[in-house]
Amino acid sequence: MTSVRALSVDTTQTAVRRALPYLVLTACSVLYLYPFMRLLLHGPDEGTLIYGAERVAEGQVPFRDFFEAMGPGTFYWLAIFFKLFGTTWVATRISLLLTWLTTIVLMFHLSRRLRTGFDTVSAVVLLGSLFGPLWPTVSHHGDSTVFALLSFAVLLWSLENPRPILFFAAGLLAGITTWFLQPKGFFLFVSYLLIVWLLFRKTSKVRSSTLWLVAGYAAVSASVVLLFWTAGALPDLVYANVVWPLTRYDRANSVTYGLGAIEFYWQRWTTTLVPLFSPVLGYCMSAILLVPFLLLMALPFLLVAFGAFKRSLAFTRATLPYWVAGVALWLSEIHRKDIMHLSYGSPLLLILFFYLYPRLRLRWWSSILQFVTICAFVLAAFNALVAMSARTEIDTRRGVVHTFSSDPVLAFLNAHSGEEIFAYPYLPTNYFLAGAKNPTRFSLLIYRMHTNAQFREAVRALDVKKVRYVLWDRGLDDESVKWLNPLGWRAPGQDELIVEPYLRQNYDVIFEHGTVRILERKGATAEQGSPAGLASH
Repeated sequence: MTSVRALSVDTTQTAVRRALPYLVLTACSVLYLYPFMRLLLHGPDEGTLIYGAERVAEGQVPFRDFFEAMGPGTFYWLAIFFKLFGTTWVATRISLLLTWLTTIVLMFHLSRRLRTGFDTVSAVVLLGSLFGPLWPTVSHHGDSTVFALLSFAVLLWSLENPRPILFFAAGLLAGITTWFLQPKGFFLFVSYLLIVWLLFRKTSKVRSSTLWLVAGYAAVSASVVLLFWTAGALPDLVYANVVWPLTRYDRANSVTYGLGAIEFYWQRWTTTLVPLFSPVLGYCMSAILLVPFLLLMALPFLLVAFGAFKRSLAFTRATLPYWVAGVALWLSEIHRKDIMHLSYGSPLLLILFFYLYPRLRLRWWSSILQFVTICAFVLAAFNALVAMSARTEIDTRRGVVHTFSSDPVLAFLNAHSGEEIFAYPYLPTNYFLAGAKNPTRFSLLIYRMHTNAQFREAVRALDVKKVRYVLWDRGLDDESVKWLNPLGWRAPGQDELIVEPYLRQNYDVIFEHGTVRILERKGATAEQGSPAGLASH
């Protein structure tokens, strides 16, 4: 009896010891992430996704009732949170917090499996390098990444314990990843088939393992097809997720490798830090913050070099899944080679890097890795300080948000909650925050990416519905967006414009803040005087 109790105590203590690092990491991560969850950044994709999720929660079907190029996953995923917690800003932050908390824990877990010795650094590099353009915002890149990492963790488990249910679950989660971001889930699934073949090809397990992977992936694919077929939206799904990206995305994705590291980060840091400190100190601080970005840009080349010169160390049974799945994730994001996509494509390659390079047993490599680690944590701390400096509270229809300055445009929209207001070319967050309605099927319209027919459809909707107010962001006109796609971008000529002539002919400017103009339709009812929400600005 005593031995049984002792065994039970030992088992409990072992479980606690194993769980303790994860519990501590979770608590620390929540404390770190909280300031970011308060922040409104008007991210480039977030507005599209959260307003689309609101539409789904109200019963609309993506691609049939509104047109977007993202996979349907995030719309439905976030709609679940709206059903549970209400259509509020808090619901979007709960979803975002869960996504990134799970990502951090999974990257920590996958690093510990390899015993990298840098278990938290890969997650810190990923998180730090995304702050600004894509984070902290709801993103199909972030949602697909967390399901991809979860799927990969299950795959590793199934390789150690070859049971059908585990391979089925790995394939199922890869299918769910495809639901969020098509290339990421599909490439990941193909990588799993390759991993199973490489590791089990000389055993009888290869056939059954492959079949169960395929079954899991096919189950999700069939469910999505059935869902949209029963809604009469299958042709819309195929067009928006296959035909349109293949025929239009090359116009938006022709960018230089690592675009944004210098244009978005370095230039902003030096512009801010050099005047605050001395030029030498300001540039040194900016250089330290830039190191994680340089690592991400160099990462594929460093790993190729290691694999070429240290094959016996690089390619083992333990590392092979990280190589194959890591390359698959990287390729799934490389359709656009800017720094943000490189970051989202690199989680497994980062883990592999911090595992392999300490094994060079060279002193200078140890010093370099320690320096990179310090720079990553400095970047994370710097980002947190920036997030905490956002102290302006704005009360919206969806809850209180924090920004770096006041937003009179949002104040105007709050006064017109429930109305149809068209935001052009890309201000979809305002629809959600103000409880406004988009009278068109498009949350964004970009020349050379969207078709002329889509532009004309939006104009027809404005004309038929006699939409009273339009938000027009002139900051996305002309040369100001050239840095987004410098290789393939050309400003449209005056004879190519479709929306702008209609707006100038049928609307008057009633307010302007920064690059955003508020337009009111000519001949609209004038008895109300000045539009509510503008008098105090």
